Order: sequence, then C-alpha cells, then structure tokens
Amino acid sequence: MKRIILLFFLCIYAFFSAGAIDWPVEDRYLTATFGESRIDHFHTGIDIGREQEVKPVERGELVFINDSRMYGTIPSGMGNFVILEHAGKIRSVYAHLAPNSIPVNRERFQKRDALGLIGESGYSLGKHLHFELIDRKLDRLVNPLLVLPPYRDEQAPVIESLRFNELEPVSPGGRVITENTELPISIVTYDPSAEADYFLPTAPYSIEVRVNGESALLLNFDMIQSEAGGVTMGSETGRKTFHELYSGDWEYQLGRLDLDDDVNEITVLVSDAAGNTTAAEVTLSVR
Repeated sequence: MKRIILLFFLCIYAFFSAGAIDWPVEDRYLTATFGESRIDHFHTGIDIGREQEVKPVERGELVFINDSRMYGTIPSGMGNFVILEHAGKIRSVYAHLAPNSIPVNRERFQKRDALGLIGESGYSLGKHLHFELIDRKLDRLVNPLLVLPPYRDEQAPVIESLRFNELEPVSPGGRVITENTELPISIVTYDPSAEADYFLPTAPYSIEVRVNGESALLLNFDMIQSEAGGVTMGSETGRKTFHELYSGDWEYQLGRLDLDDDVNEITVLVSDAAGNTTAAEVTLSVR
C-alpha cells in the first residue's frame, strides 16, 4: 500500500514538474469537487462554472474527441468532450463543451490553444466544465485540486453534526453516554463554495477522527480506483466504496471507533483542498 501511494505522488510530481500546469479556464469558479455524491456514484472530477474558453492544463496529444458534429458520436452524459494525453501517462478530460466549439483536425495542443467553450451538452443542470485527471500508470482518477495551482478560498468546512451508532445526532461540543466500547461514527459536513454568493456546498478534501489525541480514522478525497470489491475512494486505510461512505448527500460513514472504558475525547478534523480546517469535539463516556 505504501509503495502504491509513493508511486502515485511521484507520478503527480513528475507531471507537475514537466511544465507550468495551470487551470483549464481563466475564471476559477469552482462549483463541485472530487468525490461528491452523485446519487449512486462518486463525482470523478471537479466542475467549473461560467461560460468561458477552455484550454489544456498542459501541452498534450489528442486521445479522443466526442463532438456532436461528427459521425459516430457516442451518446454520453459528458456530452461534447476532449481527452488529451500528457507526459507521465497522465490524461485530462474536458466535458460538457458547447456545440460547435471544439476545434477539428488537430492532434496536438499547446497550453495557449482553445479546446472549446464551457457549455451544457450531455447530462448537465447548467453550463459548466467537468474536468478530470487520470493517472494511467496506476489506473486511477486523481483529484485535480492536488495538481492545479492553489485557488483563493478562505472559507472553512462546516461540521453540522456527528452521529454514533443509532444515537441522535450530536452537535459539536456535545456529550454522549454509552455502554459500548465500539461505535460507528458518521458526520454531516460540507465545504461552502468560495465563489458562489448563494448556498453551494461541496465535498471536503479530508476527514480525520482522533480518539484521545490519537488518529483513529482518516479519509482523503484524493483518488478513485476500481478494485475487486468495487470502485473505491481514498489512498489509505480509509478507502471506501460509494455505498460504504455515503448515507446522504453530505453525510459520511467514517467507520468504527474503539473506545476506552472511560471518558473518550473525540476530535473530528475536516479540511478542504486550500488547507482550511474545522475541528469539532465530542465527549464519549463509556459506562
């Protein structure tokens, strides 16, 4: 496992170092993040709003194009989309592009070249770019916010409540008395959009649970891969399938806690990709 994680970060570092990678758009209006719930599956990229020109994040070669003007177009929820291959066997995907905006008869693209315009082709509830990064060496989808330059975000995640077993939700700062030394924990949390002037929740980047100061559970929204047990998210021991993780749009089932037969101080840390962190503490007394 550690070797796979190391290889992953080496691949990402090589891609990042190959050139000055940049966002695919000028206006970084982030409307959805990696790993969010999409009813029955993970969101496999990030979404960027506002109608604007889309460019490659790095120079690359065309792998595939799906354009409604072309014969043999594949019906797809991604609508009109382009896939490019970059150094280090990294692929980038640009989806929901506007009709008639994708350049034709091109095989190589530089960063300055236009790939199309943000649109709402395919399955879309509004104009946005769905952007993905694929690491072909490890056959994984990568959270683009790990690779793209930092974006301005000063809003920390929100923790609404915690739940232990079948007990009622507990607000941060609350106290729970139980007879069990092993309890499942779930959390209702989200990261408010840094750009929207209305309520627009997105998924965080990481959730960590500590018991009496020691890390007990950790989930990173960093990569999605296909395994024998299904499609999972996470790179460490917190790896989960969609149905193992989500019990609601913003409610995450994190796992089971082993508690001392006494007073346990539970701390939950939720962070976004910009490094903003929110902490919530709950006291669990085992009697």
